[in-house]
Amino acid sequence: MPIGGRLLAAAAVLAIIGAGATRAEPLPPNAHVRIVADEARAALGVIDRASRHEPMDSTAWHAVSRSEGYRALVARDSVFGVRRNDSAFVAFLLTDSLAAVRDSLRARVAAMATLDVGQAARQALAYAPANARIRATIFPVIKPFPNSFVFGSDTAPQIFLFVNVDESPAHFRNRLTHELHHVALNSACAEDPDPALPEPVHALVLNLGGFGEGLAMLAAAGSPRVDANAESDSATRSRWDRDVANFPADLALLQRFIADAEAGRIATGDSVRRVASTFYGVQGPWYTVGWRMAATIEDELGRPALIGAMCDPRRLMATYNIAARKANAAGHEALPTWDDTLLGRLSSVDTGK
Repeated sequence: MPIGGRLLAAAAVLAIIGAGATRAEPLPPNAHVRIVADEARAALGVIDRASRHEPMDSTAWHAVSRSEGYRALVARDSVFGVRRNDSAFVAFLLTDSLAAVRDSLRARVAAMATLDVGQAARQALAYAPANARIRATIFPVIKPFPNSFVFGSDTAPQIFLFVNVDESPAHFRNRLTHELHHVALNSACAEDPDPALPEPVHALVLNLGGFGEGLAMLAAAGSPRVDANAESDSATRSRWDRDVANFPADLALLQRFIADAEAGRIATGDSVRRVASTFYGVQGPWYTVGWRMAATIEDELGRPALIGAMCDPRRLMATYNIAARKANAAGHEALPTWDDTLLGRLSSVDTGK
């Protein structure tokens, strides 16, 4: 969501994220989170200079470029072959739109720097295997692109949280829980589910992990009975409702992708990864199909069955087939299912037939 629009007073921003001492929850014993807000604080220094119409100097920029958060962003970009453009980043920080919301940004960064993550961590772990843990560094970041994401190894993950002054308290908690669930699930499912598979099928199985976006949507909502975008703005809710309604077509789309990769029509691992990346979007098929599968499994078979299938996407798909057939037989739904023969060719996983 772009910065701008409704501005939040400093006190309201602190209340939104800080949530107050009476509601604070301790972190569970299998969670440890370090919050590093140095990039955001340094960026605020540059924004302050712009608001006072002072020229940019090397000291102000060096505070940004040498911050742990900015260096982590640069390192993340380099993994994807992208060189972060420092000049473009400076130009972004000097924009009038940021200067106009600097007080709200400052209050939001201050609150995020002392963030209570206990409730979000517990909710994320409630949708993860028993061996899951949350060990992460959270970077509140002021940056041009309004997205949040997890990056890094399973043993040292980093969560980059975009500083958004237009965000409601409930939406922020949803976003935080979503990212923490990625960390928790990655820790529990770090092992390759089937390393002996030949390429490109091996790449396919790994990239079916994109369904984790849908799992995180469910974890952040806290129940299949809660709209996964209930706390989002109306445009986002409308888009989500439309895309979820397109579930049968999107499942068929992903099934064609899987069949093409399994049959060698997508011939290399790199090609599989490129095609898989097109299903992310803002909240594309990995989100919607993943969420619908997870919600159906929890509704029909219970959360333990869902958690037990999370670490292998083939198991998740097969378990969904069982749940969908149960729902269809009871007249609850008219849900499409994955092709059992195709699932069987991906591995010896029980398809539930």
